[in-house]
Amino acid sequence: EIYGQSVPNATLGMWLSRVLHHQNTAKGDSPKFAGLMDLMVCQGRWFASTRYAFVKVCMQHIDQASGWEKMSPEAPNAMPAKAFFHEVAGIFDSAFADIVAVSPGMLPEIEDIDHLAQSVTASLASSLSPAALDVLVEFEVGNELLSAFSLEACRYFFQQDLLTCIHSFFKHAEGTFGVSASCTLWPSSIVLAAKGQPVSLAFDMERPIAVWSSEPSSLMVRWPAAQAGRPRRLATARWDLQDAAGEAVELRVCEGGTAAGHVAAAARGLPGGLPEARVFATPDAKAERERAFHILVRGTSLDREPRALTAEAFANRWVRLRAPPFRTARGRSDGPRLDPVAADLQDVPATLADIDSSWSDRASLNYLSGLRFAGCLRGLLEAKRDDNVDVLVFGVENSLWVGQQFAADLKRIFPKLNVMAISSNWILGMLQQSHGNIEPRNFTIAPQDFRLAPGAIALALSHSGTTYPTVWAARLVTRRFPGAHGFAMSSDFDTVLANSIGQDSTSTFTGALFSTFAGIRPAEPATVATIAMHHTLTCLLVACARGAAKKSGREWGLERKRGDGECELDVDEVADLQRLAATLLPASEQICGVSKYRRPIPNMTREQLLHIGGDVSSHLTEGWYSTFWMCVYIYITVTCHVPLFSLAWSLVTEYTALELDDTSARVIDYAVSCIDAHLYVFFAVLVMLLHRMICGRRLWTRFAGRTVVVVDSTVNYKLLRAFGSKLGALAFPFTAFRVTGQNGEDHFVHEMTHLATSDVILLVGRPDGRLGTLAATEGATLMSTQQARYICSRPSRGIEAISIGHNPFVKPGLFRKAVALPSVARPTFLSQQLLGTQAGPHAPGDVLAAAAALVASGSDATAAFEPFAWVTKEVLRQELAKLNVVKERVSRDDALAVVTSLVKANAQALDIDHEAFDASEVTTRAAVSRSTSFIDSLSRVAAGAGSRNTVLSAMAAGLRSKSIAAQNDMSLSNILAILRGRRMHAHLRKLQLGRKSAVVMEHVQARDTMIDAMQGVRRCFAAWAKHTLRMLAESQARHTSSKGSEAPNAEWRVQEEFRRRRRQHFMELKAIGLEGAVFGAWHGLLKDKDNILTPLKEYLTGTPPKVYDVEAAGADEAERDALPIGGRLAGQAEGGRELLEGLRALERLYETRIGAAERLLASYVVLHRAAQPVSRLRFLSYDLDRSESRLRVASTPAPVPFVEELPPRGVDAGALGPACCAAVSP
Repeated sequence: EIYGQSVPNATLGMWLSRVLHHQNTAKGDSPKFAGLMDLMVCQGRWFASTRYAFVKVCMQHIDQASGWEKMSPEAPNAMPAKAFFHEVAGIFDSAFADIVAVSPGMLPEIEDIDHLAQSVTASLASSLSPAALDVLVEFEVGNELLSAFSLEACRYFFQQDLLTCIHSFFKHAEGTFGVSASCTLWPSSIVLAAKGQPVSLAFDMERPIAVWSSEPSSLMVRWPAAQAGRPRRLATARWDLQDAAGEAVELRVCEGGTAAGHVAAAARGLPGGLPEARVFATPDAKAERERAFHILVRGTSLDREPRALTAEAFANRWVRLRAPPFRTARGRSDGPRLDPVAADLQDVPATLADIDSSWSDRASLNYLSGLRFAGCLRGLLEAKRDDNVDVLVFGVENSLWVGQQFAADLKRIFPKLNVMAISSNWILGMLQQSHGNIEPRNFTIAPQDFRLAPGAIALALSHSGTTYPTVWAARLVTRRFPGAHGFAMSSDFDTVLANSIGQDSTSTFTGALFSTFAGIRPAEPATVATIAMHHTLTCLLVACARGAAKKSGREWGLERKRGDGECELDVDEVADLQRLAATLLPASEQICGVSKYRRPIPNMTREQLLHIGGDVSSHLTEGWYSTFWMCVYIYITVTCHVPLFSLAWSLVTEYTALELDDTSARVIDYAVSCIDAHLYVFFAVLVMLLHRMICGRRLWTRFAGRTVVVVDSTVNYKLLRAFGSKLGALAFPFTAFRVTGQNGEDHFVHEMTHLATSDVILLVGRPDGRLGTLAATEGATLMSTQQARYICSRPSRGIEAISIGHNPFVKPGLFRKAVALPSVARPTFLSQQLLGTQAGPHAPGDVLAAAAALVASGSDATAAFEPFAWVTKEVLRQELAKLNVVKERVSRDDALAVVTSLVKANAQALDIDHEAFDASEVTTRAAVSRSTSFIDSLSRVAAGAGSRNTVLSAMAAGLRSKSIAAQNDMSLSNILAILRGRRMHAHLRKLQLGRKSAVVMEHVQARDTMIDAMQGVRRCFAAWAKHTLRMLAESQARHTSSKGSEAPNAEWRVQEEFRRRRRQHFMELKAIGLEGAVFGAWHGLLKDKDNILTPLKEYLTGTPPKVYDVEAAGADEAERDALPIGGRLAGQAEGGRELLEGLRALERLYETRIGAAERLLASYVVLHRAAQPVSRLRFLSYDLDRSESRLRVASTPAPVPFVEELPPRGVDAGALGPACCAAVSP
């Protein structure tokens, strides 16, 4: 803002070039900021002071600098020449020298400045040259304006230091900034300022050193040299600027002496334009100690009425970094040819292990935040319903897509909640009231309708924690809706996003932060960050379901129905969901080929994924190979004048006795040259064909760039589309490829099948159709793929499809390559046991038929169940011979005896209890009764038929005699009809279901008994542990009070880092066996006796060892198979339909939370393997992990900037409701 009006960036640059008499063609806002500092920094310089005063006092509009023409590059420069300001500055300097000569102790007080200004004003009228006077006349500077000019110039000379200029700049600037400013006048000082964009500082006062960054986690790096063999941090303390309201600090480096001495000297110097902003030493500076260098600080807020930063306020926000540095991201030097994307993929299992161990530790911050989140969710369920939003999930790009799936699953579990997932940009736009306001035009929501319910939950998702729209949307939501509970999820607990919801490092932990433990990831294609956030949200979903789950089915009874409560899961189903969530870790180890301890795990699954990626890579690199060898051929043949066919023809004519006339020789020479010309033109095509032949691919597909189309769930195809496009962002045209995608269950057929050409590769992710309720989903995906595959009937023109899924079934001719992800670590589902799909490939259509038969209680089971197809009449004769019966027609009792004997002999194969078989349930009494009814009807007709009654009566009597005979004896055909009839099928299905239910319930009861016994032992130990802990806590409290020490700032964050390291340490001990774990724990207690309180407390508050832990890790297959997922429904469901409906929620959650995540990770491996050779091609190599934008963290205010003043916080973020306070307590 200049002269009361907003000036665009480009116009500001043209205005500065005229005011400063210097052209600067650099674009962007940084050159303009530097120009403004050059104009405004005036302390101790009369030339700069008079120029700035002239601009501020004597000019009223920016167009004055261009002679009142509209500011443009062609407009003239009407500013006074530099000679004018030099002349005026000389008069000021002379007057100032005269006053100093009379009063050497002059101080820049108001009276002294006024006296100097009056003296200068009197001298100006008599001392200025005619040219200078003409300038004053031109700009209409009268006596009054001249006095004001002199006063402002004198004030600027004394007060306009660097910090004052920064404050003045921010007072008039519009937008968000994070700046650092220095000046050659003060080479030992620098000013850092932030408003709307984060800036954090880190200090080590022993060296001393100060560093700053826009990303706080980057300040946690290691110092290159270790100390005493241990890694050392770059800094020992951190301090964050308050960018929400705006703040600036000045750092001064002073040489020699003591810090206290330099502070005293600074107090005696010029105070500048902010006299209240005094210089002070940092908390760890040891002010009385003499050192070679010292770092001093002063600061101010950027409000219109500045508030000085005091030493006490600075110390309150001083965060000591005590924990050792933790290195999560690996760079290029970690291994030969290991790019950052590959390093991230190898870190996935270790990161997932960190997440699982954190959520199993009841003292961890993730667990405590999950308790508070679940407590707030219970409050919403118990509150009165309205149309406002109950749970708001927001983020951008990957974080938003992952959050949308979480919101859908949360709504599926809690159908009464109003859950919304929306972009942070839309929130930031809707909540602003000024000209920065925008609104989503494709959502059924308007800014005036966007309201959060009282006690609503707002969950902000950002991997970096510094994404501009998410940070500011979190600030606005928590300020505009003070009754809402703000939560944040990032790669670390200590982020700008955490500060935005009111949880900074210096305050008490309020249970509002979640960490994915992904750390800093320099690679732009996101892999481990996405998987880690998805899995952390899965753990949060389990915590929410656990906090609001209904009673178990065995406690509830058979009257338990779906949708009758606020949570769709009961406690047993929540335990099953937790077991399923734990299977993502072992599956990731197989997919990534490394263990959670970062040790290689060679396996067939990864080899197949890499093979598929290599096959896709052959598509992408054929353009380079063809171009390269074509260039080599042209260079050689043209340079050496040896075209291939021309050379061969010349050799033929030279070394053979072939005699041709001139005309024939000339014609043949032209023909050979034409062949050489064709070879030059089509040489690249020939190389491509040879390359395809070597790689085993189709020969006559399109000679064009390749497009990879991802066919998977909505969240997966969006994540993979972004990942693949970033992998090839810097690829050259010869090797460029395009990645797009769509949901195979929705828009793929309508939106993507026009791309069904031979240059398209489908990467199809298939849900596991072996589960009863997912068979239709996989069938729909296969149907979409099949339609795209067979649009082109010619084999060389259709697409190529690649399949990734858990079901080994592959339809012949549909997929060129397929990989079945391992499911051995996954507990068996009850539907798999009932449908017989535990192992091996199963077509979705067959699974659907079996599920339909199960729903119909066996009425349609003949298509999939033929128990006695092997029984023939000869087999029946042999069975009758065992009963000493040799007749073709046998009595009814003998027939039932034969049927019972066959069922008993095959009971094990049929998987039934033969003692429960009831032969009377499978006989044809119904048919006999229908026949008897027909005979009775025929007799009644004969009685009233008149002359024909004799014939009809005879027919009825004959049929009645045959019917009586049929009831007394049966033929072999009748017995076969019983064995293969529908009644037999239905009865055997019922017996199979009953046996499986009985087996499952036996394991359930045994499991419950074991858990009860374990809990009893744990209660006995807990009683002793509580007593011991109470005594140790009292002793420690007395010891602390006697020392009078104060706990350091951010203690909760430091302790979480130590807890994390201990969990990792004990995980490594478990890898060497039980003895190693016990010895490690014993050795740790003996080595550090003072910390015996911590391991006892962690054991007492941590998750007790359960049988489920072993199952979830996939280590004990027998135990896992003994209790399938949803097994408790086996003894409660009244029929097949109710049983499948009971399993639907768990199977759907498995697909969205675990199955889809495994396919996503496998697709990451495939696409990375495909793009990696492309990035390493000679002459055309590029960085795989970067793009031209270098947009790893979207910290810039785009597309929606925040242009308003942040409203005051209505409710203290640390104040929690009673329920939430109780939930946070461990």
